[in-house]
Amino acid sequence: FYVYTMEVYNTGDASIKDFVVSDTLTGQNQSLISFIDGEDKCSYDSPTKKLNCKVDKLAPKSEVKLRFRVKTA
Repeated sequence: FYVYTMEVYNTGDASIKDFVVSDTLTGQNQSLISFIDGEDKCSYDSPTKKLNCKVDKLAPKSEVKLRFRVKTA
């Protein structure tokens, strides 16, 4: 399996609240990619291969790392 990390940075001067980070798993051989698991705050829609991660709050000048695992057949 492979572990991926999405890093989200707040470069602003104010906190960001209640937002969703989304990513669609794309690339060659899509039929061979399977989602295994991810952060508790993340959900995965298998038909669309879309990963959604809800972030409650991100302080100014900080980051959040969202990890998930996939495997190939």
